[in-house]
Amino acid sequence: MSSRSKNYKQKYRPAWEEMPIFRDWLRRVEGEPRKAFCKLCSKTLIAHRLSLLKHCQTTSHKNAERDKSHKNPERRDNDEEMLNEEESEEESEEEEREEQTSDQNVQQNGGADRPPISTHVTNMINSQPICGLKVRLFKFIENRWIFVNEGTTNSSGKFNEFIQRNDFTTGRYKLNYKVNRYFESKRMETVHPFIEVKLIIFF
Repeated sequence: MSSRSKNYKQKYRPAWEEMPIFRDWLRRVEGEPRKAFCKLCSKTLIAHRLSLLKHCQTTSHKNAERDKSHKNPERRDNDEEMLNEEESEEESEEEEREEQTSDQNVQQNGGADRPPISTHVTNMINSQPICGLKVRLFKFIENRWIFVNEGTTNSSGKFNEFIQRNDFTTGRYKLNYKVNRYFESKRMETVHPFIEVKLIIFF
């Protein structure tokens, strides 16, 4: 393992403030590039994306969000930002082991500019790209699926801006395709409200 892998530390990324799961509470700490601040909990945190995702699942943070939601009824409930599914304890432990080595694995794999997760959707009947399909990315953390980011397929049926290489960690992900909204926009019927694809990424 290279010395760079051992010493790798993530810095705060302003782009996090635009992500739905972070934008209501995450702020930078001036002069501290490796720190972040939760304005709901008034707490300074490590500026590591996985640590921030775990923080927003703590009881104190959820209570703070609930209090804010009561004061601002127009705010989307936190449950709309994630899809929750029960998983076995064994799967949760496996995820934790994967997270502990994620930074080293990413560094060893090289600094390629290719996005770590992307999707390409085509029509199975005519092989034409499907444009305008909403896709959401989730990551399995501590026994539940946590919302990461979302996007819409372009004219080529592709979307590759779910997560940047520097923010990526190995683990279990899933892509949620909102096919019902797509078919509604085309005035067509479908029996599937959504389609999910689960991924396990080791490198």
